[in-house]
Amino acid sequence: MEINMKKVSLVSILLSLVLIVSITGCGSVNVERVKFTPTPPPVTSGGLSLDVNPMGLGEISENDELSQNIGFGMRWLPLDPPLMRIKVVNTNQHIVRFTGSVIKLVDKDKIVFDVLSKGKIKTQNARSIEKYGKKHGWSDEKIADTIGQIEDKLDELHILDESAEILPGFSGEYYLAFDLPTRGIETEDQYNSWVMRHAPFTLMLFDVITSTDKAGNVELKSRFEFPISATQVRETYQDGKLVNSEIIGKR
Repeated sequence: MEINMKKVSLVSILLSLVLIVSITGCGSVNVERVKFTPTPPPVTSGGLSLDVNPMGLGEISENDELSQNIGFGMRWLPLDPPLMRIKVVNTNQHIVRFTGSVIKLVDKDKIVFDVLSKGKIKTQNARSIEKYGKKHGWSDEKIADTIGQIEDKLDELHILDESAEILPGFSGEYYLAFDLPTRGIETEDQYNSWVMRHAPFTLMLFDVITSTDKAGNVELKSRFEFPISATQVRETYQDGKLVNSEIIGKR
């Protein structure tokens, strides 16, 4: 059973992708993927350094945190790509918090996508699963169990939002998820087309506290921008092994 709905609509894409590339003894198979180009080296302002790595379906499928079996034959994927994995390093003498920071993803046409807090991700998924479950005759217990399992796994993730704080002299790794209009996307080709229409993207962070004085008062707030390009490739697998990769589009 596969769930196909807002915020987990790409589960079916991921499952089919994993199935195709894992088949052995079936000759040659071509798969088209979109890959996101890593952003420039870490950007530092004041006492804060940010390093961003965008993730597509391939990277998500290979990440044990983001692609897990939660039962009922479903694979857990509540976060739509492009998903950002960001490392934050704090060299200040005090805790740096993201309270008041504004984070956006902007496409080539200046369409702005809002960042999702962990709470909003949970709320959206609970509503979607409840709607899907009732439509397909699930019991209340099964619906609640599925929602609970997804929320437990979300609690294990570090999502960067206003609640994030970095201790002095420490670093932290987080995910950034965005509210993307992916309703109706049911195949990998549709996903690839959506990305290539909107790319390149820019990840923008505003009013980020980057420096404090000895008393912990804010001395500097900074703006960070990370360009994110997309490359569409055609990969050829022979007996489950990648034998060729060809670029067929860039944005």
